[in-house]
Amino acid sequence: MGPLFGVLVVDYYLIRKTQLNVPALYQEDGEFRFQGGWNVRALVAAAVGSVFSSILPVYGPSGYGDTLGPYSWFIGVAVAGVIYFALSGGKSPLTVPTPDAPATEEQTEAATGS
Repeated sequence: MGPLFGVLVVDYYLIRKTQLNVPALYQEDGEFRFQGGWNVRALVAAAVGSVFSSILPVYGPSGYGDTLGPYSWFIGVAVAGVIYFALSGGKSPLTVPTPDAPATEEQTEAATGS
């Protein structure tokens, strides 16, 4: 659960800056559709984070489970969050401007088709 928490926190607070397009959550082709309905970047980050939070404490080196095992949930949060932020490039390419925020240059060009 730690790696999923890391991905969610990074996506909401760092990438989307707490701006969530709620109507797009219910659109079949909205911004949350990603690749066939799967956010591959989030899945990869969560999978790598789960290695550090779940697999290494049990099957890893003998010292890892004893020393870092109690902190494995937090390690999974941090690893998954950092990887997701890196894979996302620090920004969401699918975000839509909020009504009170001006559109970016890329969004304006995409809307006008130039």
